[in-house]
Parts: sequence; C-alpha cells; structure tokens
Amino acid sequence: MGLDEASWSGRLYHRGFFTGRGESGRIRVPIRRPLLGIRMIVRILRPQCCGHGQCAEIAPDVFVLDSKRKSTVVEDNGAPLAKVLEAAEACPCAAIEVDDDSGESLFP
Repeated sequence: MGLDEASWSGRLYHRGFFTGRGESGRIRVPIRRPLLGIRMIVRILRPQCCGHGQCAEIAPDVFVLDSKRKSTVVEDNGAPLAKVLEAAEACPCAAIEVDDDSGESLFP
C-alpha cells in the first residue's frame, strides 16, 4: 500500500517528535523552533534525489534518508540557515530547494 507524501508526513509527527523507521530502526528527532528568527521552507525534489546522504551528514536535524535512500525533510528550521544552505550546495544531484517564508528563493 503506497502512501502519498502528505499522508506519509502527517503520520510521522507525534507530540513534538518526528517518529519514523530508519535503516537502523526507530528514530525520534525533536521538532525545533526556528533558529535566529529566519523561517525557511526546504523542499526535496525526490525524483532528482540520488541518495548520497551528504545533506543528512551536514544537517541531520533537517534531513534524513528514508528506506528508499531518498532524502526527507524532518524539520525545515532544525538548523541555522547557513547549515541548510551548505547542505543544499553539497547535494550532487541539485535536489534541494530552500525558500524563505515569503516564497523567495534562497537556493538555488
């Protein structure tokens, strides 16, 4: 049974934690408030994601790899803007988009 992205993400958030199944078992990541007052909207272009995992290494509070080795955004504002932009720039597949809360593109 396949889940679309909206229902999938809605089932993973529970009582202030992201809960889901990772390769190493159950994960719980606390949801954080925006850092430094900068609100971001981070999107993964899943068809373009090649699963290298550099984003998850650089900003693990924002990105995790799912069971299909595709990056998923856990919390848009889980890390400072500079760290999220570093992760987006490091993506070899150019699969990460970062906008501010007004919709203006910050990356690419």
